[in-house]
Amino acid sequence: MTLGFNRRHMLTLLALGGAAALAGCGGGQWQTEYQPAGPSARDWSLAGVDVTVPANLTVSEDNSVYVPKADIVWQAEAAGDRRAQVSRILQEGIAAGARGLKGPRRVRFRVTLETFHALNIKSRKSAPKGTGV
Repeated sequence: MTLGFNRRHMLTLLALGGAAALAGCGGGQWQTEYQPAGPSARDWSLAGVDVTVPANLTVSEDNSVYVPKADIVWQAEAAGDRRAQVSRILQEGIAAGARGLKGPRRVRFRVTLETFHALNIKSRKSAPKGTGV
């Protein structure tokens, strides 16, 4: 069985395992949303994870500003295909977060990335001591 999921469902699943943290940018403010899984999730078990990273999302390698204006900001791995890197991160995080789902109903998560922001090098190097960055 295939179920459609929106961004909120994806974040709910990630909160299950605490394996991945996503920060979405919306309305000019940083947001992170974690909500417990609803009662229907108790019947689920993971059949698979499909992640789509649209080709029209912008990617930034800009280190001249603290918050680059782009859909994807990811520099914690060697330079390469950032879309493929964040797709793998999401697939692994969702799968890890869903490990505890042991119900009889097989579900497949189909996730479409809208925004993926992490710290760029400038922000990471400028973070105040004691912030964990």
